[in-house]
Parts: sequence; structure tokens; C-alpha cells
Amino acid sequence: MFQPYPRGDVVRVTNDFTQYSGLTLAADSKALVTVQQQIFESVFAGGVLEKPGATLEAGLRQITSEQQSGAWLSWTADGRLLVVDHIGGHAYLIDADGSKRVPLSPLLEREIRSPVVHSVTACGSPDTAVFSAGPANVSALNLYKLSFSSGEPKRLTSGTLVFGPSCTPDGKWVVYLSWPAGAPHIMKVSADGDTPVELASGAVSHPRLSPDGKLVVYERLTEEGVKQKREFVIQSIEGGALVRVLSPTAKMQLFDWCPDGQALMVVQDTGAAKNLFRLPLAGGDPVQLTHFDSEPLVISAVAWSHDGKKLAITRRRSNTTDAVMFTNFR
Repeated sequence: MFQPYPRGDVVRVTNDFTQYSGLTLAADSKALVTVQQQIFESVFAGGVLEKPGATLEAGLRQITSEQQSGAWLSWTADGRLLVVDHIGGHAYLIDADGSKRVPLSPLLEREIRSPVVHSVTACGSPDTAVFSAGPANVSALNLYKLSFSSGEPKRLTSGTLVFGPSCTPDGKWVVYLSWPAGAPHIMKVSADGDTPVELASGAVSHPRLSPDGKLVVYERLTEEGVKQKREFVIQSIEGGALVRVLSPTAKMQLFDWCPDGQALMVVQDTGAAKNLFRLPLAGGDPVQLTHFDSEPLVISAVAWSHDGKKLAITRRRSNTTDAVMFTNFR
């Protein structure tokens, strides 16, 4: 936290905050004003209601109340949630109702000094996950496979920046984004840790495996300048020719696959809020899935359970900045 005058009084002129940016000193030098920001973010999870007319979010309930939690979500095969904190890089495992929280970051300390976790994915058996993680204060991230029962992490990659893992349902393969010096690459590696194989390179990002583990979708930028455009590219996990290329709207953000594998799950602006949409692979207009219209308005992470019957969404407040005045600091 920024504390330029630790002995001064702080007058809160709007809401609660924890981060500071920008300084303005009054003409008489008796008051200092800054902008303070705090991230309010919580995970909502629950079953998908099958009754007629029920909205997708109707079965969701808030299961975390911590600030800055839920930047990355993944369901294990037995219906628990893997969660990564937004700030701090801590990972933990919780039940679907938010109970029985188990910290996982300490298990990574056998391989990583003061580990910071960027992202995580469940991988095969209920007690196995793959983490993108690295030492604190070091600009390096790699993939580590971890068994919760044995507590033994295994390093899978040796890149400079490796993140966003996505695992096949059988736990045999992991697809991820590697960003060494130069252009990023979409890679796959055996969960046993063999030599990684490149699937794509260039201006690519956000690889996600289909529910059956046979296809991978990723975002790609083509052309340059005013001609630049975004594409959602689908290809086989075995590589080869592209299976399909979709053209998203400018405000559409790729999140993952829908559980049936016949559509992509994307986020679009709907006025002040962001909501989930289903984008069919066969073509046609996106179909709105959620209808959030009040704070928290931002969707920052989404995960479907393996059977497609449960959903987890991280929702964040969009308006979290206010002004703070410091006085009597002389």
C-alpha cells in the first residue's frame, strides 16, 4: 500500500480502497488527493436448472467472499473447484459450496521457492492438476503437474513464460501458451513431461481444449494496422490443417468451449454489464446465456464441470475507484 505520509490523517471521501495511483497536492500544501482502487471479486457456482424458462445464472450462489479471488477456475473430475487468487498468486481447492478450502501453493514449494501461481487446470484424475507457476519476483513461469495426495510436483516445461494450461479429459496431454523472446506459441506437452510440440505460432493466445480433448481453439490476430482482425481458430490437437475459423465481433472475448463441444463460450458487453454467450461452430448469431444487469458487472473467469451440469463464474465489480484525501501530514 502506498503511504507517503505515514503519520497523517486519512479522510475517505467516497468508498473503501487498497491501491493508490496519481497524486495531487493542494495549493496550500495542506492536503493531498489520490485515487484509490480495490478489486471486489467473488466466485459464484451451482447447478444448471433444467426447468422451463430458468436462466443459466438462476442456480448460481456466491461461494467466496474474499477480495481478489477467482482469477482462474477449473473443476476437478469429482466436482471440486480449483481457484487462483487475482492478486497474490495463491491456489486452493474448495468444494462446490465454497467449504473445505485447502491451500495448494505450499505443495509447490518442493519445486518452487515462494511460488506464485498464474493459472491452473484439473488434469485427469480428481487429485491431479497442472499449474502455471514460478518463483516470486522472478519473470519466469513453467508448468508443474501436481498430485494432491502425494504432494509431489513435477515440472513439465522449461520455457521463460508458460501459462494458460488446458488438459485433455484423460489427463494425457496439456495445451498451453508459451511466450519466449519473440512471438508466442501454442504448444502441447505430454503430462509425463516429454518434449513439447508446437501447434501454432504468431499473434496467438488463449488455447482451450474441447470437452472431448480432440480439438483446440485459440485466438489469433491477422494482418496489421487498420486491416488487423481477430479470429477464433479451431484445429486438431494433432496439428495439421485448420478445422474452422470464426470471426468474432470487436467486443467478443473468448473464454472456453460449451459443454457439448458444438459451440464456444464467449463474453460480450450488454450495456454496462458483460454476459456469457454461446457462439455456435456451425454459424449463426451468438445466443445470450446469462443476463446480469447489476453489480458485479464484469465476468473475469468461467468454468463448466466435466458433466456440464455445474457452472462457476467469477464476477467483479466494474466501478471500484474513488478519491482519498490525506491531511495533517506536516
